[in-house]
Amino acid sequence: MARPERFELPTLWFVARYSIQLSYGRLFKRPIIPKGPGAVKRGVGFRRNQEWTLNSRFATMASWWSDFLDISVQLPLTPSEHSVVILGASPKPARYAYQALRLLDDMGYRVLPVHPNFDRIDDIPVTSNLNAIQEPVHTLTLYVGPERSRDLIADIVALAPGRVILNPGTESPALEEALGLAGIPSERACTLVLLRTGQF
Repeated sequence: MARPERFELPTLWFVARYSIQLSYGRLFKRPIIPKGPGAVKRGVGFRRNQEWTLNSRFATMASWWSDFLDISVQLPLTPSEHSVVILGASPKPARYAYQALRLLDDMGYRVLPVHPNFDRIDDIPVTSNLNAIQEPVHTLTLYVGPERSRDLIADIVALAPGRVILNPGTESPALEEALGLAGIPSERACTLVLLRTGQF
């Protein structure tokens, strides 16, 4: 890769400082204006074009770090790239599982409801069991109690989701232990709260 004239590779302090600045920029959606050796002209570009989206700024910054430091940077998934399995999906509007399904779908996530007794919930196809899912799963959100999930532990581990959310009332030490042994992250949280607060 050709370097601009008088360009110097960033120091560790430079990397640390602007990694922090990048994080704050993502949190508060403020323009990120890099400074320092080799970044002055790019900074001007940021000032002139404030219409760049947050993801565009992050993607550009990640590309620069990747080129400069010869590292690969994992960009965050967009909702449409994020597959979410709802284990214990329900067609009843009063149920939290249904509300989570509707909110996930409205926000653009790829929703995979699982229930043995339904073919569709609203306009969304329903899978009868976890073994029928053949695509990578980023999140499995649990809406069945520990008595029912006990028999599904092996299937959940075999699915190997990126993480498992145990919604209130679904806490299962046996499942959490199995997930931990398999290296699958889990958390006790409410999917609706995570979605509504931007923490999903």
